[in-house]
Amino acid sequence: MRYYAAKGCRLYINCTALAKCHGIAMGSATLEAGCIINQIYIVSSNLAGKDLCNVFWGGSSIIGPSTNVWEAEYFAGYPFTDPRAIQNKMYTAVIDLALASREIFEPNELINGATDFRPDIYKELMEDLLKDPKFRKKECGSK
Repeated sequence: MRYYAAKGCRLYINCTALAKCHGIAMGSATLEAGCIINQIYIVSSNLAGKDLCNVFWGGSSIIGPSTNVWEAEYFAGYPFTDPRAIQNKMYTAVIDLALASREIFEPNELINGATDFRPDIYKELMEDLLKDPKFRKKECGSK
């Protein structure tokens, strides 16, 4: 999500099959945080009801930046954990893409013109993880 937002995305499409066995926090919290942190809209489609092995939350929705700073707003649909969410339904909403701000990806004078989004630092951190034997990928067939 962060990658696409940094490339200019203001509307992220999220198709998922999040089942209740994944826990209560995975759905709504993840999507709402994605809206707030990346300052984008998310259109999320999730399975609802029961299949052979799983019960799915439902929770298909259109979420985006609120006019209240650092909040996400549901323009259509419901959070995963709302009892009304477990339904098969199609939603539509009119949204204002201007609320999908570019602030974190634009130069910030307070930090010498750098952006608040710092992929250079993420790269260093990920490279450090790759050097750590605990995170090294095992070869196929090795124990």
